[in-house]
Amino acid sequence: MSSSFQLKSHPNRYLVKHLSNVAETCRRLTPSEAYSAEVDPTEIREMLHIIGASHDVGKATKYFQEYVTSGKIASPPLLKSHSLLSSLYAYYATLQAGFKLGVLPTYAQLTVASHHGILQKPTDAVEKLFRFRDLLRKQINAVQHVQELDIALDKMRLPSFSEFMKEFGKDDDKLIMSSVNTIAQLPKENQRLFSNPLFPIFTINLSLSALVDSDRMDAAQLDFPKREAIRTQSVEEYVKDLSEKAKQTRKADANVVKGRDLLFEILSRRASEVSLDGQRIFSITAPTGYGKTLAGLNFALKLKDRLLTRGFNPRVIYVAPFLSIIDQNTAVIQQSLKINRKQSNLLLAHHHLAEMSYSTEEDDSLCSLDSEMLIEGWNSEIIVTTFIQFFYSMLGVRASQLRRFHNLEGAIVLLDEVQSIPHEYWGLIRSVIHFLSERFRIFTIIMTATQPLIFDPSEVEELAKTFPQEYQITRVNLQTRVDS
Repeated sequence: MSSSFQLKSHPNRYLVKHLSNVAETCRRLTPSEAYSAEVDPTEIREMLHIIGASHDVGKATKYFQEYVTSGKIASPPLLKSHSLLSSLYAYYATLQAGFKLGVLPTYAQLTVASHHGILQKPTDAVEKLFRFRDLLRKQINAVQHVQELDIALDKMRLPSFSEFMKEFGKDDDKLIMSSVNTIAQLPKENQRLFSNPLFPIFTINLSLSALVDSDRMDAAQLDFPKREAIRTQSVEEYVKDLSEKAKQTRKADANVVKGRDLLFEILSRRASEVSLDGQRIFSITAPTGYGKTLAGLNFALKLKDRLLTRGFNPRVIYVAPFLSIIDQNTAVIQQSLKINRKQSNLLLAHHHLAEMSYSTEEDDSLCSLDSEMLIEGWNSEIIVTTFIQFFYSMLGVRASQLRRFHNLEGAIVLLDEVQSIPHEYWGLIRSVIHFLSERFRIFTIIMTATQPLIFDPSEVEELAKTFPQEYQITRVNLQTRVDS
Protein backbone atom coordinates (compact mmCIF):
# COMPACT_ATOMS: atom_id res chain seq x y z
CA MET A 1 0.00 0.00 0.00
CA SER A 2 3.00 2.29 0.47
CA SER A 3 2.92 3.26 -3.20
CA SER A 4 -0.61 4.65 -2.76
CA PHE A 5 0.26 7.04 0.06
CA GLN A 6 -0.68 10.61 -0.76
CA LEU A 7 -0.66 12.57 2.48
CA LYS A 8 2.63 13.98 3.74
CA SER A 9 3.67 15.14 7.18
CA HIS A 10 7.01 16.56 6.00
CA PRO A 11 8.48 17.05 2.51
CA ASN A 12 10.19 13.65 2.68
CA ARG A 13 7.80 11.83 5.04
CA TYR A 14 4.39 10.23 4.54
CA LEU A 15 1.85 11.20 7.18
CA VAL A 16 0.55 7.70 7.97
CA LYS A 17 4.07 6.37 8.47
CA HIS A 18 4.99 9.33 10.68
CA LEU A 19 1.89 8.88 12.86
CA SER A 20 2.54 5.16 13.26
CA ASN A 21 6.21 5.66 14.18
CA VAL A 22 5.52 8.42 16.68
CA ALA A 23 2.66 6.48 18.31
CA GLU A 24 4.86 3.44 18.84
CA THR A 25 7.80 5.49 20.15
CA CYS A 26 5.53 7.41 22.54
CA ARG A 27 4.34 4.11 24.00
CA ARG A 28 7.94 2.91 24.35
CA LEU A 29 9.14 6.10 26.05
CA THR A 30 6.45 5.96 28.74
CA PRO A 31 7.95 5.14 32.16
CA SER A 32 7.19 1.54 33.03
CA GLU A 33 6.18 2.03 36.65
CA ALA A 34 5.83 5.77 37.03
CA TYR A 35 2.42 5.80 38.67
CA SER A 36 1.09 3.49 41.34
CA ALA A 37 -1.40 5.51 43.40
CA GLU A 38 -4.00 7.31 41.28
CA VAL A 39 -3.84 5.51 37.95
CA ASP A 40 -2.80 2.32 36.23
CA PRO A 41 0.40 3.09 34.24
CA THR A 42 -1.14 1.11 31.36
CA GLU A 43 -3.65 3.92 30.88
CA ILE A 44 -0.86 6.50 30.68
CA ARG A 45 0.92 4.33 28.12
CA GLU A 46 -2.21 3.92 26.00
CA MET A 47 -3.00 7.64 26.23
CA LEU A 48 0.48 8.41 24.92
CA HIS A 49 -0.03 5.97 22.06
CA ILE A 50 -3.23 7.84 21.12
CA ILE A 51 -1.43 11.18 21.43
CA GLY A 52 1.34 10.01 19.09
CA ALA A 53 -1.15 8.68 16.55
CA SER A 54 -3.24 11.88 16.71
CA HIS A 55 -0.70 14.66 16.89
CA ASP A 56 -0.48 15.44 13.16
CA VAL A 57 -3.84 14.25 11.75
CA GLY A 58 -4.70 17.90 11.11
CA LYS A 59 -2.05 17.91 8.40
CA ALA A 60 -4.50 16.06 6.13
CA THR A 61 -6.11 19.34 5.06
CA LYS A 62 -5.55 20.62 1.52
CA TYR A 63 -4.08 23.80 3.03
CA PHE A 64 -1.25 21.96 4.73
CA GLN A 65 -0.72 19.49 1.87
CA GLU A 66 -0.30 22.36 -0.61
CA TYR A 67 2.14 24.01 1.76
CA VAL A 68 4.27 20.89 2.37
CA THR A 69 4.42 19.85 -1.29
CA SER A 70 4.70 23.20 -3.10
CA GLY A 71 5.31 25.82 -0.43
CA LYS A 72 1.99 27.52 -1.18
CA ILE A 73 0.69 29.33 1.90
CA ALA A 74 -3.07 29.61 2.34
CA SER A 75 -4.84 32.85 3.07
CA PRO A 76 -5.13 33.37 5.95
CA PRO A 77 -1.91 31.45 6.79
CA LEU A 78 -3.47 29.92 9.91
CA LEU A 79 -5.48 27.60 7.65
CA LYS A 80 -2.37 25.47 7.17
CA SER A 81 -1.94 25.05 10.95
CA HIS A 82 -2.71 21.60 12.30
CA SER A 83 -2.24 21.43 16.10
CA LEU A 84 -5.72 22.63 17.12
CA LEU A 85 -7.60 20.26 14.81
CA SER A 86 -5.28 17.40 15.79
CA SER A 87 -5.84 18.17 19.48
CA LEU A 88 -9.62 17.98 19.03
CA TYR A 89 -9.27 14.54 17.42
CA ALA A 90 -6.91 13.48 20.24
CA TYR A 91 -9.59 14.49 22.74
CA TYR A 92 -12.24 12.55 20.79
CA ALA A 93 -10.10 9.41 20.39
CA THR A 94 -9.02 9.34 24.05
CA LEU A 95 -12.64 9.84 25.12
CA GLN A 96 -13.65 6.85 23.00
CA ALA A 97 -11.01 4.70 24.73
CA GLY A 98 -13.09 4.79 27.93
CA PHE A 99 -10.24 5.18 30.41
CA LYS A 100 -11.12 5.01 34.10
CA LEU A 101 -9.29 8.28 34.70
CA GLY A 102 -11.69 10.75 33.13
CA VAL A 103 -9.20 13.63 32.83
CA LEU A 104 -6.97 11.83 30.32
CA PRO A 105 -8.82 13.09 27.19
CA THR A 106 -8.18 16.66 28.33
CA TYR A 107 -4.52 15.91 29.06
CA ALA A 108 -4.25 14.44 25.55
CA GLN A 109 -5.79 17.53 23.99
CA LEU A 110 -3.55 19.96 25.89
CA THR A 111 -0.48 17.90 24.93
CA VAL A 112 -1.21 17.83 21.21
CA ALA A 113 -2.24 21.50 21.15
CA SER A 114 1.10 22.47 22.74
CA HIS A 115 3.58 20.21 20.94
CA HIS A 116 4.95 22.93 18.64
CA GLY A 117 5.41 25.68 21.18
CA ILE A 118 4.48 26.50 24.75
CA LEU A 119 2.44 24.32 27.08
CA GLN A 120 -1.00 25.88 27.17
CA LYS A 121 -2.91 26.74 30.32
CA PRO A 122 -6.45 25.32 30.40
CA THR A 123 -7.91 28.85 30.30
CA ASP A 124 -5.90 29.68 27.17
CA ALA A 125 -6.95 26.41 25.51
CA VAL A 126 -10.62 27.20 26.13
CA GLU A 127 -10.27 30.69 24.70
CA LYS A 128 -8.47 29.34 21.64
CA LEU A 129 -11.20 26.80 20.87
CA PHE A 130 -13.84 29.52 20.99
CA ARG A 131 -11.79 31.94 18.92
CA PHE A 132 -10.95 29.47 16.13
CA ARG A 133 -14.25 27.60 15.71
CA ASP A 134 -14.69 28.93 12.16
CA LEU A 135 -11.12 27.95 11.30
CA LEU A 136 -11.76 24.39 12.52
CA ARG A 137 -14.89 24.14 10.37
CA LYS A 138 -12.97 25.19 7.25
CA GLN A 139 -10.17 22.74 7.99
CA ILE A 140 -12.56 19.83 8.54
CA ASN A 141 -14.20 20.52 5.19
CA ALA A 142 -10.78 20.60 3.51
CA VAL A 143 -9.49 17.21 4.71
CA GLN A 144 -8.17 15.06 1.85
CA HIS A 145 -7.63 11.30 1.36
CA VAL A 146 -9.67 10.43 4.44
CA GLN A 147 -9.66 6.71 3.58
CA GLU A 148 -5.88 6.64 3.77
CA LEU A 149 -6.03 8.21 7.22
CA ASP A 150 -8.80 5.83 8.32
CA ILE A 151 -6.80 2.75 7.36
CA ALA A 152 -3.77 3.98 9.31
CA LEU A 153 -5.81 4.85 12.41
CA ASP A 154 -7.67 1.53 12.26
CA LYS A 155 -4.34 -0.34 12.28
CA MET A 156 -3.49 1.56 15.48
CA ARG A 157 -6.96 0.69 16.89
CA LEU A 158 -8.13 4.28 16.98
CA PRO A 159 -11.50 5.69 15.87
CA SER A 160 -11.56 6.52 12.17
CA PHE A 161 -11.18 10.10 11.13
CA SER A 162 -14.38 9.68 9.12
CA GLU A 163 -16.28 8.98 12.35
CA PHE A 164 -14.74 12.06 13.92
CA MET A 165 -15.70 14.19 10.91
CA LYS A 166 -19.27 12.81 11.07
CA GLU A 167 -19.50 13.70 14.75
CA PHE A 168 -18.12 17.15 14.02
CA GLY A 169 -20.48 17.60 11.05
CA LYS A 170 -23.57 16.64 13.06
CA ASP A 171 -22.95 19.30 15.69
CA ASP A 172 -19.55 20.93 15.70
CA ASP A 173 -20.54 23.21 18.58
CA LYS A 174 -21.46 20.19 20.68
CA LEU A 175 -18.05 18.56 20.20
CA ILE A 176 -16.17 21.81 20.73
CA MET A 177 -18.25 22.66 23.79
CA SER A 178 -17.73 19.18 25.23
CA SER A 179 -13.98 19.77 24.98
CA VAL A 180 -14.31 23.33 26.31
CA ASN A 181 -16.34 22.19 29.33
CA THR A 182 -13.93 19.42 30.30
CA ILE A 183 -10.94 21.76 30.00
CA ALA A 184 -12.76 24.39 32.05
CA GLN A 185 -13.50 21.82 34.76
CA LEU A 186 -9.93 20.52 34.78
CA PRO A 187 -8.65 22.36 37.91
CA LYS A 188 -11.61 21.19 40.02
CA GLU A 189 -11.43 17.67 38.61
CA ASN A 190 -7.70 17.45 39.35
CA GLN A 191 -8.32 18.63 42.90
CA ARG A 192 -11.04 16.02 43.36
CA LEU A 193 -9.02 13.12 41.96
CA PHE A 194 -5.49 13.73 43.17
CA SER A 195 -4.09 14.30 46.62
CA ASN A 196 -0.85 15.71 45.17
CA PRO A 197 -1.28 18.75 42.88
CA LEU A 198 1.97 17.86 41.11
CA PHE A 199 0.45 14.71 39.60
CA PRO A 200 -1.50 16.51 36.80
CA ILE A 201 1.44 18.82 36.07
CA PHE A 202 3.95 16.04 35.62
CA THR A 203 1.53 13.77 33.75
CA ILE A 204 1.06 16.46 31.09
CA ASN A 205 4.81 17.25 31.14
CA LEU A 206 5.54 13.56 30.59
CA SER A 207 3.03 13.37 27.72
CA LEU A 208 4.49 16.42 26.02
CA SER A 209 8.04 15.16 26.57
CA ALA A 210 7.41 11.77 24.96
CA LEU A 211 5.49 13.31 22.06
CA VAL A 212 7.99 16.05 21.25
CA ASP A 213 10.99 13.73 21.45
CA SER A 214 9.31 11.04 19.32
CA ASP A 215 8.01 13.58 16.80
CA ARG A 216 11.27 15.44 16.30
CA MET A 217 13.43 12.33 16.07
CA ASP A 218 11.14 10.71 13.49
CA ALA A 219 10.82 13.91 11.46
CA ALA A 220 14.62 14.13 11.34
CA GLN A 221 14.74 10.39 10.53
CA LEU A 222 17.17 9.87 13.40
CA ASP A 223 17.42 6.70 15.46
CA PHE A 224 17.80 6.91 19.21
CA PRO A 225 21.41 5.97 20.01
CA LYS A 226 21.91 2.49 21.39
CA ARG A 227 22.40 2.44 25.16
CA GLU A 228 26.02 1.64 26.02
CA ALA A 229 27.69 0.11 29.05
CA ILE A 230 29.87 2.21 31.36
CA ARG A 231 32.94 0.58 32.91
CA THR A 232 32.55 1.54 36.58
CA GLN A 233 35.97 0.20 37.60
CA SER A 234 37.64 2.93 35.56
CA VAL A 235 36.74 5.53 38.20
CA GLU A 236 38.28 3.44 41.00
CA GLU A 237 41.46 2.94 38.99
CA TYR A 238 41.66 6.65 38.16
CA VAL A 239 41.18 7.74 41.78
CA LYS A 240 43.74 5.21 43.01
CA ASP A 241 46.25 6.56 40.49
CA LEU A 242 45.53 10.16 41.58
CA SER A 243 46.03 9.19 45.21
CA GLU A 244 49.39 7.56 44.54
CA LYS A 245 50.61 10.62 42.66
CA ALA A 246 49.40 12.94 45.44
CA LYS A 247 51.29 10.96 48.06
CA GLN A 248 54.47 11.48 46.11
CA THR A 249 53.94 15.23 45.88
CA ARG A 250 55.76 17.16 48.58
CA LYS A 251 53.23 19.98 48.77
CA ALA A 252 50.26 17.64 49.16
CA ASP A 253 48.47 17.78 52.52
CA ALA A 254 48.72 14.23 53.89
CA ASN A 255 45.56 14.71 55.95
CA VAL A 256 43.57 15.73 52.85
CA VAL A 257 44.96 12.86 50.76
CA LYS A 258 44.05 10.33 53.44
CA GLY A 259 40.62 11.89 53.96
CA ARG A 260 39.94 11.87 50.22
CA ASP A 261 40.75 8.16 50.01
CA LEU A 262 38.59 7.41 53.04
CA LEU A 263 35.58 9.34 51.68
CA PHE A 264 35.83 7.48 48.36
CA GLU A 265 36.03 4.15 50.20
CA ILE A 266 33.03 4.94 52.43
CA LEU A 267 30.82 5.97 49.51
CA SER A 268 31.92 3.00 47.43
CA ARG A 269 30.85 0.68 50.23
CA ARG A 270 27.58 2.53 50.81
CA ALA A 271 26.66 2.05 47.12
CA SER A 272 26.31 -1.69 47.74
CA GLU A 273 24.42 -1.21 51.03
CA VAL A 274 21.66 1.33 50.37
CA SER A 275 18.21 -0.03 49.66
CA LEU A 276 16.97 0.16 46.08
CA ASP A 277 13.38 0.30 47.31
CA GLY A 278 13.66 2.66 50.25
CA GLN A 279 15.24 6.09 50.67
CA ARG A 280 15.96 7.87 47.39
CA ILE A 281 17.28 11.24 48.61
CA PHE A 282 20.88 11.21 49.86
CA SER A 283 23.52 13.73 50.79
CA ILE A 284 27.31 13.80 50.72
CA THR A 285 28.66 16.39 53.12
CA ALA A 286 32.43 16.85 53.03
CA PRO A 287 34.88 19.77 52.71
CA THR A 288 35.83 21.21 49.35
CA GLY A 289 38.87 19.46 47.94
CA TYR A 290 37.98 15.98 49.21
CA GLY A 291 36.92 14.61 45.83
CA LYS A 292 33.13 14.62 46.23
CA THR A 293 32.61 14.69 42.45
CA LEU A 294 34.47 11.45 41.73
CA ALA A 295 33.31 9.78 44.94
CA GLY A 296 29.71 10.71 44.11
CA LEU A 297 30.10 9.57 40.49
CA ASN A 298 31.50 6.23 41.64
CA PHE A 299 28.55 5.84 44.04
CA ALA A 300 26.10 6.63 41.22
CA LEU A 301 27.69 4.19 38.78
CA LYS A 302 27.74 1.38 41.34
CA LEU A 303 24.08 2.08 42.10
CA LYS A 304 23.40 1.98 38.35
CA ASP A 305 25.09 -1.45 38.14
CA ARG A 306 22.80 -2.77 40.87
CA LEU A 307 19.73 -1.42 39.08
CA LEU A 308 20.89 -3.07 35.85
CA THR A 309 20.53 -6.47 37.56
CA ARG A 310 16.84 -5.61 37.91
CA GLY A 311 16.56 -4.89 34.22
CA PHE A 312 16.50 -1.10 34.56
CA ASN A 313 19.16 1.17 33.04
CA PRO A 314 19.07 4.70 34.54
CA ARG A 315 21.00 7.69 33.26
CA VAL A 316 23.43 9.53 35.54
CA ILE A 317 22.94 13.31 35.57
CA TYR A 318 25.53 15.58 37.17
CA VAL A 319 24.16 19.08 37.85
CA ALA A 320 26.15 22.14 38.92
CA PRO A 321 25.42 25.87 39.13
CA PHE A 322 28.38 27.36 37.24
CA LEU A 323 29.84 26.72 33.79
CA SER A 324 33.37 26.83 35.22
CA ILE A 325 32.54 23.86 37.47
CA ILE A 326 30.78 22.03 34.64
CA ASP A 327 33.65 22.41 32.16
CA GLN A 328 36.21 21.35 34.74
CA ASN A 329 34.26 18.36 36.01
CA THR A 330 33.26 17.20 32.52
CA ALA A 331 36.98 16.90 31.74
CA VAL A 332 37.62 15.04 35.00
CA ILE A 333 34.73 12.61 34.39
CA GLN A 334 35.94 12.03 30.84
CA GLN A 335 39.44 11.21 32.06
CA SER A 336 38.22 9.01 34.91
CA LEU A 337 36.10 6.88 32.59
CA LYS A 338 38.70 6.84 29.80
CA ILE A 339 36.11 8.24 27.41
CA ASN A 340 37.32 10.01 24.30
CA ARG A 341 35.61 13.03 22.73
CA LYS A 342 33.99 10.82 20.10
CA GLN A 343 31.70 9.12 22.61
CA SER A 344 28.85 11.56 23.14
CA ASN A 345 26.52 8.61 23.69
CA LEU A 346 28.51 7.93 26.90
CA LEU A 347 29.22 11.45 28.17
CA LEU A 348 27.46 14.66 27.21
CA ALA A 349 27.77 18.26 28.38
CA HIS A 350 24.66 20.35 27.85
CA HIS A 351 24.33 24.07 28.56
CA HIS A 352 23.73 27.21 26.51
CA LEU A 353 27.41 27.54 25.56
CA ALA A 354 28.07 23.84 24.91
CA GLU A 355 29.48 22.84 21.54
CA MET A 356 26.71 21.31 19.42
CA SER A 357 28.74 18.38 18.16
CA TYR A 358 27.55 14.82 18.76
CA SER A 359 29.98 12.03 17.97
CA THR A 360 30.26 8.29 18.45
CA GLU A 361 33.00 5.82 17.68
CA GLU A 362 30.96 4.59 14.70
CA ASP A 363 30.13 8.09 13.37
CA ASP A 364 32.87 10.70 13.59
CA SER A 365 30.51 13.64 13.97
CA LEU A 366 26.93 14.19 12.93
CA CYS A 367 25.81 17.36 11.17
CA SER A 368 24.99 20.32 13.39
CA LEU A 369 21.19 19.89 13.18
CA ASP A 370 21.34 16.17 14.04
CA SER A 371 23.88 16.87 16.79
CA GLU A 372 21.62 19.50 18.32
CA MET A 373 18.69 17.09 18.17
CA LEU A 374 20.57 14.37 20.05
CA ILE A 375 22.25 16.68 22.57
CA GLU A 376 19.07 18.52 23.55
CA GLY A 377 17.31 15.17 24.01
CA TRP A 378 20.02 14.04 26.48
CA ASN A 379 20.87 10.93 24.50
CA SER A 380 23.79 9.81 26.63
CA GLU A 381 24.58 7.64 29.64
CA ILE A 382 26.06 10.51 31.69
CA ILE A 383 24.77 14.05 31.26
CA VAL A 384 26.58 17.06 32.75
CA THR A 385 24.35 20.12 32.88
CA THR A 386 23.34 23.27 34.75
CA PHE A 387 20.65 23.83 37.36
CA ILE A 388 18.76 25.92 34.80
CA GLN A 389 18.67 23.15 32.17
CA PHE A 390 17.89 20.47 34.75
CA PHE A 391 14.99 22.21 36.46
CA TYR A 392 13.57 23.55 33.19
CA SER A 393 13.44 19.96 31.93
CA MET A 394 10.91 19.30 34.71
CA LEU A 395 9.24 22.67 35.23
CA GLY A 396 9.64 24.52 31.94
CA VAL A 397 6.76 25.49 29.68
CA ARG A 398 8.41 25.22 26.28
CA ALA A 399 8.17 21.96 24.35
CA SER A 400 11.93 22.08 23.70
CA GLN A 401 12.62 22.28 27.45
CA LEU A 402 10.25 19.50 28.49
CA ARG A 403 11.36 17.22 25.65
CA ARG A 404 13.92 15.40 27.80
CA PHE A 405 11.70 14.99 30.88
CA HIS A 406 10.91 11.34 30.15
CA ASN A 407 14.65 10.56 30.31
CA LEU A 408 14.58 11.41 34.01
CA GLU A 409 12.74 8.20 34.88
CA GLY A 410 14.81 6.44 37.53
CA ALA A 411 17.79 8.74 36.88
CA ILE A 412 20.58 9.05 39.42
CA VAL A 413 21.01 12.79 39.87
CA LEU A 414 24.08 14.38 41.48
CA LEU A 415 23.25 17.93 42.61
CA ASP A 416 26.52 19.72 43.33
CA GLU A 417 26.83 22.97 45.32
CA VAL A 418 23.08 23.13 45.98
CA GLN A 419 23.57 25.95 48.48
CA SER A 420 23.86 28.28 45.47
CA ILE A 421 20.15 27.82 44.67
CA PRO A 422 18.24 30.96 45.82
CA HIS A 423 16.29 30.19 48.98
CA GLU A 424 12.95 31.30 47.49
CA TYR A 425 13.01 28.16 45.31
CA TRP A 426 13.77 25.71 48.12
CA GLY A 427 10.14 24.85 48.86
CA LEU A 428 9.37 24.14 45.20
CA ILE A 429 12.53 22.06 44.73
CA ARG A 430 11.80 20.06 47.87
CA SER A 431 8.26 19.23 46.68
CA VAL A 432 9.39 18.35 43.16
CA ILE A 433 12.23 16.08 44.26
CA HIS A 434 9.98 14.29 46.74
CA PHE A 435 7.35 13.71 44.06
CA LEU A 436 9.80 12.50 41.43
CA SER A 437 11.55 10.25 43.95
CA GLU A 438 8.26 8.58 44.77
CA ARG A 439 6.62 8.44 41.34
CA PHE A 440 9.52 8.46 38.88
CA ARG A 441 11.97 6.52 41.07
CA ILE A 442 14.66 9.20 40.77
CA PHE A 443 17.66 8.96 43.11
CA THR A 444 19.01 12.35 44.20
CA ILE A 445 22.43 12.86 45.80
CA ILE A 446 23.03 16.35 47.22
CA MET A 447 26.75 17.15 47.38
CA THR A 448 28.15 20.14 49.25
CA ALA A 449 30.43 21.21 52.07
CA THR A 450 27.57 23.04 53.76
CA GLN A 451 24.11 21.54 53.46
CA PRO A 452 21.32 24.12 53.01
CA LEU A 453 17.99 23.50 54.75
CA ILE A 454 16.12 22.54 51.60
CA PHE A 455 15.18 19.27 53.27
CA ASP A 456 14.58 18.36 56.87
CA PRO A 457 17.51 16.16 58.04
CA SER A 458 15.03 13.32 58.62
CA GLU A 459 14.18 13.31 54.90
CA VAL A 460 17.74 12.76 53.71
CA GLU A 461 20.19 9.91 54.29
CA GLU A 462 23.74 11.16 54.78
CA LEU A 463 26.10 8.81 52.94
CA ALA A 464 29.25 10.19 54.59
CA LYS A 465 28.01 10.12 58.19
CA THR A 466 30.91 7.83 59.20
CA PHE A 467 33.48 10.21 57.70
CA PRO A 468 35.66 11.15 60.72
CA GLN A 469 35.58 14.73 61.97
CA GLU A 470 39.36 14.77 62.19
CA TYR A 471 39.51 15.17 58.40
CA GLN A 472 37.33 18.26 58.38
CA ILE A 473 39.24 21.38 57.39
CA THR A 474 38.98 24.59 59.33
CA ARG A 475 39.01 27.16 56.57
CA VAL A 476 38.27 30.26 58.64
CA ASN A 477 39.97 31.21 61.89
CA LEU A 478 38.26 33.88 63.96
CA GLN A 479 40.52 35.80 66.28
CA THR A 480 39.30 38.31 68.79
CA ARG A 481 41.45 41.09 70.14
CA VAL A 482 40.71 42.95 73.27
CA ASP A 483 42.27 46.36 73.28
CA SER A 484 43.67 47.35 76.64
